Amino acid sequence: MLYQNVRPKSFSEVIGNDAIIKALKRIVKRTGGDKPHTFLFSGPSGCGKTTLARILASELGCSEQSIIELNAANTNGIGTIRDVTTNAIMGSVFSTDKAYIIDESHQLTKNAQEGLNKIIEDTPTHCHFIFCTTEPQNLLKTILNRCSKYVVKPLTEDQVLDLLCTAIEKANLNLPDPAVLNEIVKCSDGCPREALTLLEIVSDAATKEDALDLLFGPHESNVDIFNLSKLLMLKPNLRIKRSNEAFEVLDTLTEEPEKIRRSLLGIMWRNLRKTDASKNIEIAKNIVEILDILSKPVYDTGKMQLRVRIAQCCFIEN
Repeated sequence: MLYQNVRPKSFSEVIGNDAIIKALKRIVKRTGGDKPHTFLFSGPSGCGKTTLARILASELGCSEQSIIELNAANTNGIGTIRDVTTNAIMGSVFSTDKAYIIDESHQLTKNAQEGLNKIIEDTPTHCHFIFCTTEPQNLLKTILNRCSKYVVKPLTEDQVLDLLCTAIEKANLNLPDPAVLNEIVKCSDGCPREALTLLEIVSDAATKEDALDLLFGPHESNVDIFNLSKLLMLKPNLRIKRSNEAFEVLDTLTEEPEKIRRSLLGIMWRNLRKTDASKNIEIAKNIVEILDILSKPVYDTGKMQLRVRIAQCCFIEN
């Protein structure tokens, strides 16, 4: 995968989130027991939380063999945490420090989170815990209060473009038309993983038209999300009448709220690109208003905030 091959290995290679990088560099330079041992990276899916966690662990003195990654989506029970707390007190034979990166940590059960409280309150000097999550509100306050917290933000459009150009150079890729990059930037909505995934999809396209067809295809792969977008595209009176249907479709979706929002944005961008505003000014205006409503991420507020955004889209004034 392209995004894995070009993933940054050091702070200097990271694009965006400059304030976080500067803060982490200062922490790494601290000496003795002055360094925090528990960190929390929150933010949208695919924006680099786990990548930052790996770099941080390395900078804190952990070798590759001493970085243990757990995906709480698959191993989220108290049994796993008991193993972690037992092994955490033991040093590593590969390096001076060891780190546990707990991805999707909001999916840890309540008992599992409670089982971590003691070890992160009195963490061994050689050990570090790094939590990564799209939903920090689902972590216990006792864990949140013991973490150094950093919100990883989506990249700006210029930063996404910089990332894409860097990836093209590193991977020696060829695009049929430079204009395709601008479409990738819009569809990725600041998510580096999404941008690199889309870049890889279109890199073998023979023409600009082929690239655009490939580019927007993934956003329509989920029929329910596509149907939701069609409901939002209805005329105002119909959109209001069928608003309950829009909420019912939304409730059937199991993807992360932030991923749903970005998928809707991608579809709307495509619809705007295909719309002749000179002939369909009301349709174009409606799409622009929806894009504005859906422009802000919902990773920190979840499905409820996304429902509010959908409601705003349904009841846009004429």
